[in-house]
Amino acid sequence: MDRHAARFALELPSPQRLENAAEVADSVRDDLFDPSLDLAFDPENEQIAATPGDPADLRRKRRRAFADRMLERAIHLQAPDRTLIEASFRDSLRVVELAALIHSRAPTDTQVRAMRRRIRALVRRLLHPRFDFVVRALANAEGIPRAPWSPLRARVAREFFLQGRTMRAIAADTRQSFYLVRRHRDAVEALFDMHAKRSHAHA
Repeated sequence: MDRHAARFALELPSPQRLENAAEVADSVRDDLFDPSLDLAFDPENEQIAATPGDPADLRRKRRRAFADRMLERAIHLQAPDRTLIEASFRDSLRVVELAALIHSRAPTDTQVRAMRRRIRALVRRLLHPRFDFVVRALANAEGIPRAPWSPLRARVAREFFLQGRTMRAIAADTRQSFYLVRRHRDAVEALFDMHAKRSHAHA
């Protein structure tokens, strides 16, 4: 994906040429790979970290595994968020370059920080065990406590936990009360807590 294609995918206005983006990019080194966060949410990666070998090679493997995980889970995001994750972890665009795409010029420090916060928030959502739980529950994966979910509960689970939409936005789109949407959210939370306790007990 080139920069103009990313811009279209982010639902931005017609693309303009980036000015000084390369210069700004060279002055800012962004690293969205967070080893501590990755290991905290996915202990299986400790196997890679503990494997003997060249440290640089091991770090590259962990980066690749981290990026693959982000891209695999990003398919469940809304289109603009998915594009950001793909641009970051597949196309290796720096945060400052993504900010420049949106603002059509060399971004300010505030704009770069805002973009970094947005992507890191997405990464945290993608890595959270609850995200994986909802994906597997919606797919009826084995081992997930999923009583038959109504279409509304499935939609609330998908849009709130996977896509990051607010309960008020979901209520407005579904023409349901905010309190009903919250009840469905709480029910999914309870199922996740039960699953997490069972998994911990069997570990």
